[in-house]
Amino acid sequence: MIKRFLFAIFFTSYTIGIAQTYTNGVVTYSVDMDEYIERMESDNESRPSDNLMVNTANQIKKFKVQLEFDGYRGIFKVPQSLSLDGRNELDNLVKSFISNGIYYSNLKENLQIWATESDGKKINVLKEKKENKWELQNEKKKIGDFICHKAVFLREVNGKSQEIIAWYAPEIPLQLGPKEYFGNLPGLILELKEPLLTYKCSNIKFGETKIDKWPMFKNIITETDYQNLMEKTWGALFQNK
Repeated sequence: MIKRFLFAIFFTSYTIGIAQTYTNGVVTYSVDMDEYIERMESDNESRPSDNLMVNTANQIKKFKVQLEFDGYRGIFKVPQSLSLDGRNELDNLVKSFISNGIYYSNLKENLQIWATESDGKKINVLKEKKENKWELQNEKKKIGDFICHKAVFLREVNGKSQEIIAWYAPEIPLQLGPKEYFGNLPGLILELKEPLLTYKCSNIKFGETKIDKWPMFKNIITETDYQNLMEKTWGALFQNK
């Protein structure tokens, strides 16, 4: 009995120790459009935008994005040190394509602040946690040192269904991932596949370093306010044309 008791204590302490080891760190993701380009090239119909998409896809591979995590918080962004020449218009377009701003997630408060820009003005969009209906699959694969589980989510965009695929690591018990994907899956997302882009973990480092600066957000607007703002912006743009 004593041996079993001591083993139980050791196993529990060991498990907690592993979880604590994975609490803080940084994930670096590579980004590509490979599957989208393959589908586009297999289509017999040629479009004027095809060359632009191929050039964009080639440029995207030069970028890296990072997710810093600190217990219950996460910051997803394109680090300045990993971006390209900011004077290049295509580089700026690609950078905004893969992460149009910085995503600050807070798991304790179940919300996220998306710091972005609109018409040259900085805005902070409040994105509350959505109960996305992820379907957890039995399929698994190894990403780096971690066994990841597959999850699928179907979202509706302009009346059409889009499939989102995530590979998450239960060993890293943080409900975080690229961009707005947070708070729903029982593990850190190491790979995310959207209709256009795929984010793949290329490196992950764990450590005791904590996120030093958490901004005091001003001019916060809701997602509805942001959508209304975009409609007005695009409406004005087309009227001027």
